[in-house]
Amino acid sequence: MATSTESTELIQVESLNAIDLFTAGGVDNIVKQIKEKVEAHVPDLETVKGRSEIASLAYKVSRSKTILDGLGKDLVADRKRELAKVDAERKRLRDELDRLRDYARQPLTAWEEEQKRIEEAKRLQAEKDQAEEEAHAEYALRERERVVREREAEIARQEAERKAKEEAERLERERKEREERIAKEAEDRARRDAEMALQKEREARERAEREKIEAEARAKAEREAAVREASEEQRCLVCDKPALFRSAVFCSQDCRTAYVKAHPKGYRQMIDDVLAEARQSEQEGGEHGN
Repeated sequence: MATSTESTELIQVESLNAIDLFTAGGVDNIVKQIKEKVEAHVPDLETVKGRSEIASLAYKVSRSKTILDGLGKDLVADRKRELAKVDAERKRLRDELDRLRDYARQPLTAWEEEQKRIEEAKRLQAEKDQAEEEAHAEYALRERERVVREREAEIARQEAERKAKEEAERLERERKEREERIAKEAEDRARRDAEMALQKEREARERAEREKIEAEARAKAEREAAVREASEEQRCLVCDKPALFRSAVFCSQDCRTAYVKAHPKGYRQMIDDVLAEARQSEQEGGEHGN
């Protein structure tokens, strides 16, 4: 039992029993005693001594608290030591009875472990069988996939060959069409060149014919002019300037070209008239000759 011989003038600690203090209302009794003494004190704030007595009273209350709490701690420490011994014996009791329990149950435990081993062996065998079955299924699936891939590869190869053949045929067709087009273009070009050559030849003949007709027309005009009086002067049909000579109708080649461009039909008609007159003159000359 914990006791104390200290005193704070508020309580007589040596007369306290820790067990009685902290059980059966002992704390209320001791607090009541201290409270009566504190309330009996008349505080004096006017003097230094009065203020010191107030501080001293407060210190005594704090000191009483420390002493009383120490009594409780000592009591708890004693009880903890006793309880620790009880806990040690409790543990030893549990351990001994656990060993006896395990000993009593050992045959059943061994049987249960054997059953677990058998079940585990069955489970492992089932897993092995399932793994083998899955492996066979996986192999079969891979084989089917391989066959499908090979079939697809063969189809792709045939399709590629077909496309390559079609592409080659298309290129061959395009080559033939290109060659035919080139040959036709060459033929058309040759035909156009021939036509142009014929056109140029025809134009050359017509130009020669025109020049011949013009020469004959000039000769006729000169003959007619020789018949007319020398006093009569021929004027240019374009600019009305004097003609180059009496039988001419233009003063220059430029005026003749300008007249032809401006009056192509009139010029051709004039040439036709000149040719007709020339043929008539030839006929008349032939008749006179005969």
